[in-house]
Amino acid sequence: MLTKEDQKHWRPQPEVLAYVSSLIADGAKVLEIGPGQIPFSKATHFIDINPGENRIRCDVQFEPLPFEDKSFDFIYTRHTIEDLIWPFPCLKEMSRVGKAGYIETPSPLAECVRGIDGNPHNWRGYFHHQWLVWNDGKTLKLLKKLPLMEYMPFPDENTMENILRGNPMAWNSHFLWKEEIKWEICSFKLKGENTQLVISAIQDDMLSTNNFINDIKKMLS
Repeated sequence: MLTKEDQKHWRPQPEVLAYVSSLIADGAKVLEIGPGQIPFSKATHFIDINPGENRIRCDVQFEPLPFEDKSFDFIYTRHTIEDLIWPFPCLKEMSRVGKAGYIETPSPLAECVRGIDGNPHNWRGYFHHQWLVWNDGKTLKLLKKLPLMEYMPFPDENTMENILRGNPMAWNSHFLWKEEIKWEICSFKLKGENTQLVISAIQDDMLSTNNFINDIKKMLS
């Protein structure tokens, strides 16, 4: 279990911001969905549930984005999709109004480690999140978080915790898309190896994160 002494990597990673920014041409029209307290510096337009300066209020779970088809060169959203009770209309709308984009969510590894969100309890992951979201290299996959996860017997939880302690990039899943977001809903089974399903999600996401890190290194070299 992570403790209050462990460093938490909740904020955007500078190297990720630099890499994603490098993919966006000067003068591009950029939409950020869910900017919160740390808006994306390249964004020209913002969608939020709360009103604010230069922010358009829209509940993306129930309302279409108030823009024409393919009206944005890039859409950036970070730590939003996993919060939505039903994120799929938002994903469809992002595909409709955007030409490309970046989606960042907490990694399935982070969602399986206890004490991750700094609250005084030992639940797995962020207690308020609705979905495990990960990148298998080409598809954004989503698995509904259930109380079942609290009782899963992972083989080596100390190793899982230490990966997060030693690698800030492992805290998040990173998904780049063009023209259309390819996504898939996964489901827990009534019987069978549900723990293995989550472990496979962790492994797939760690592989895609390693590839993402390599792309960042190439950009910075």
